Amino acid sequence: VDEMCCLGVCKAVQIDESNCGTCGNACTGTWTYCCSGECADTHTDESNCGTCGTVCATGELCCSGVCTAVQTDRDNCGSCGNMCGAGQGCCSGVCKSVQTDEFNCGTCGTVCGDGEECCGGLCTAVQTDEASCGGCGIECAAGYTCCSGVCRNTATDLSNCGGCGIPCVGTCCGGFCKATYEDELNCGDCGIECAVGETCCY
Repeated sequence: VDEMCCLGVCKAVQIDESNCGTCGNACTGTWTYCCSGECADTHTDESNCGTCGTVCATGELCCSGVCTAVQTDRDNCGSCGNMCGAGQGCCSGVCKSVQTDEFNCGTCGTVCGDGEECCGGLCTAVQTDEASCGGCGIECAAGYTCCSGVCRNTATDLSNCGGCGIPCVGTCCGGFCKATYEDELNCGDCGIECAVGETCCY
């Protein structure tokens, strides 16, 4: 029925806010309108979002009269009005820290690999990265190399002489393994040179 006779006056009961669906049925509320003979809150109704007949798509909610993808919207994450904080993204309807989350690093769904951590939104190999050695933000000093998550001085380290994982049986001098008991250029210790005519004897 499009019209009914209400108190001697024909009323369009499909759209009349004072006679919605039937005589005397008044729609109340700031955002409530008569949509196809039913009172609808166009602020929240997914079938009448913003205006009568505007239907939100699957996965959307009607937030303040706008169809909103709550799975990805940072201002309405998971539900209307649920705002994600600074540095967070809305990932499948949940606020996630895309700066540190290894399953949502930088963007939703970016998964860091084995041995990586999410550092400032970037997947970082903390076993080898000099700027994040062993953990995000742990920076190796100048001249040090990140070996298996630990800052090492490869110029002197016997287990990492000249590079990570290179062992030295002797003395590590400037990244080179030297036998200081017989080396005329490194006699007894790194950099001690024998004079002309002298021999290094242990």
